[in-house]
Amino acid sequence: MNATPCTLSARAAAIGDWDSIAGLLRRVFGVETNRDILCWKYAGSEGRTISSAVLAADRRIVGFLGQIPVRIRVAGHDRLAAQGADVAIEAEYRRLDAFLSLTDASTASLRAAGISLAYGIANSQATDPLSILLGEQRVAATPLLVRPLGRLFPPPAHSRTGANVVRPGGFDTRFDRFWLRIRDDYPIMLARDAAHLNWRYAETSGRAYERLAVEHPATGEIEGYAVLTIDARHHGRRGRICDLVTPRNADPQAAHTLIAESLRWFQSNKCRIADIWMFRHTHLHPVLLRHVFIPRKTNAGGLHAAPLTPEAAMRIPGIEQPTRWHLSLGDSDTV
Repeated sequence: MNATPCTLSARAAAIGDWDSIAGLLRRVFGVETNRDILCWKYAGSEGRTISSAVLAADRRIVGFLGQIPVRIRVAGHDRLAAQGADVAIEAEYRRLDAFLSLTDASTASLRAAGISLAYGIANSQATDPLSILLGEQRVAATPLLVRPLGRLFPPPAHSRTGANVVRPGGFDTRFDRFWLRIRDDYPIMLARDAAHLNWRYAETSGRAYERLAVEHPATGEIEGYAVLTIDARHHGRRGRICDLVTPRNADPQAAHTLIAESLRWFQSNKCRIADIWMFRHTHLHPVLLRHVFIPRKTNAGGLHAAPLTPEAAMRIPGIEQPTRWHLSLGDSDTV
């Protein structure tokens, strides 16, 4: 780390910082973004920036720690949590005191907002200092499954007779009722009510998602849904199932229908491969295997989580156990 002497100060991120943060992310990561995207991302479905922090040197922003406020269902209770997303510090300021200043400012904001749980999905290039400073521990590797596409791998015909597959423009109150139905299927699960789903997949700027839902033929109620996107950054085109949700103890045919429809949509868009995150303990894992999805070993990174206080650790048991979690690509900020 560089030992350049400089007085650094960290504080909570404010509305007027987003243009400077966009420039910082461009310089550090080479990614193009703007204030509208950053405001959307870091306000989350809560509609307010809570725990993101900036690092300043001579009033110039040289570091950023971005955390998204999210609702998580933990052991039968809804909790406000922080999803770690971006850490960027200009090269000449990458010192221990810079990391400490950012994490201290962010943690103070978290506690002031009553947030008791932090989690994140570290990519293979992520370094460990931030997770260590926040006290996070690795829960599990990223549960990646992949499936080849093309003439040799056609989608199996598992669509249910009479199933009503629709493409909703947004997520209405039926999705709130669906969330109430499935919210305790796993001890730890990111809240998937209409407010979150609309923020994550319908109100985005610069990202396109295909939304599929299975409706009950008689009542029109939601029996399951999937959210898809296409990632063209890789060689060829990669189809990604960002979210796939059906009730844990329901008829698996709704899941078969959604997976088959997803694969057909990917093939119609000339994707060469499809992938999804799904833990082995979920009811959807064996269904995905029947559709020729193959588990793949992933690089360093994966799911990290931590209670922020000893009291929170007592109220949030078992967060270090992967079998308590449901995790999807859409629970990260990578798609």
